[in-house]
Order: sequence, then structure tokens, then C-alpha cells
Amino acid sequence: MQEFYDPRYYTLDLIPDHWQECMDVRLKWFIKVFNISPASWPIDCVKIIEKMAAMQKIPFTYGFIDMPSKVDALAKLEPCPGINPGVYMVLINKNKVRYPYVTSKDRRANFTIAHELAHIVLGHLMVPREFKNSWERYMEDEIANEFAGRFLMPKSLVLTANLNPINTAAQHFMVSRQALWKRLNNLKRLDLLSSPPFIVCSTCGNRHIAPYADYCCICGRQLNDSE
Repeated sequence: MQEFYDPRYYTLDLIPDHWQECMDVRLKWFIKVFNISPASWPIDCVKIIEKMAAMQKIPFTYGFIDMPSKVDALAKLEPCPGINPGVYMVLINKNKVRYPYVTSKDRRANFTIAHELAHIVLGHLMVPREFKNSWERYMEDEIANEFAGRFLMPKSLVLTANLNPINTAAQHFMVSRQALWKRLNNLKRLDLLSSPPFIVCSTCGNRHIAPYADYCCICGRQLNDSE
């Protein structure tokens, strides 16, 4: 099959195969431990961190605070007596994040929170950033970006979604236009951005629906103009 991507922005060749395998294993663990069901997509990361704080499967908290203007969010591992290795935290810049998300710029924060969760789930915080060199920090950020993309935009959902126009598709996945483009580029499927729209049943995901159909032939759900 012909591959459609821009090699200038393709980043998977930077991430070793064993790290990609680790990423998938840890993502499955995260989804299972925090009971994130298939019906949860599209993912709202604010609701995810609320759930994490409530369940306490790992010592975790979060907060919306004043932060430097260039920072959307960050993750920390805060030492705490009696808790090993400490309490994980996601801190969000309350001056930059508008929630619920409205525009593509707002939805960028959803990806940023997923990126910070990746640093927690993948163990990046176990060694403070100041003890890492610039290449190690860069690689951890690239890996966290890929983790966030796989979490928010699973391959199975992206490849079966209406992606034209991209703005509407990005809004559906609750990410920015840029994040969706990058995910498709790493999947080498930029061709999907020019594919004609098709009808998808929002209940069972059936794509084989005639344009004139009123009901899904798989689950029987009544279709409407928004399908």
C-alpha cells in the first residue's frame, strides 16, 4: 500500500521499537487500571485527571494554578513522607486553558494534559529533568507526544473516521487540527484528509451504510443527518 506522509514531520523513526512496544503496554495498563471504556472516546483529559484523583490507583492530584504564559501544563513527582515514590501531580495553567474546550487552540490543552500524563505513566518523572541531558529530555517529549496521540486518537478510530474536513474531525477527537495532522502523518495516512465523507453509525461504528438508509443495518440505530 502506498504511504502518504511528510517525512520532515515524521517522528516514529526517532523512537526505538522497544520504546514503542513499552508505550503500547503502558497505555493498555493505564486504560485498564482507570476503567476507561471504549465508550469514553473522544477523551476529555480534564475528566480523566478528575477520575484519577478520585480513584487513587496511584498517588495523584491536580490543580489549576497561575503559571508562566508559555506553559500550558506540567507534570511533577512531589516527595511526600510515607508515600513511595511520592505524589504525582498535573498542574494546569488556569490563564491559558479555557474549559470546556471551544476552539482548536483550547483543545490543544487536551493534548498537553495527555502528554503530561504520559510522563507519569511511562516513568519519566522518576529521574528529575535536571539530571538528564538535552537529547534525553527531547526524546522523552517526543515519546510523550506519541503516547498522547495514541491515547486520544487510537488508530482504529482514526482510520475509520470522517476526516474531511479536518477541523470537524479534530473537534470530534477533542484535539487541535495540528495534533490530528501529526497523528495521521505518523500513521502515514495523510491521504485520508482528502477522502469523501461517509456515514458512520455512532453506536456500533458500522461504515457500510447506504446514503438513503434511515437505520443502521447492524445495530438498528436510527440514523440522522449528523451521522
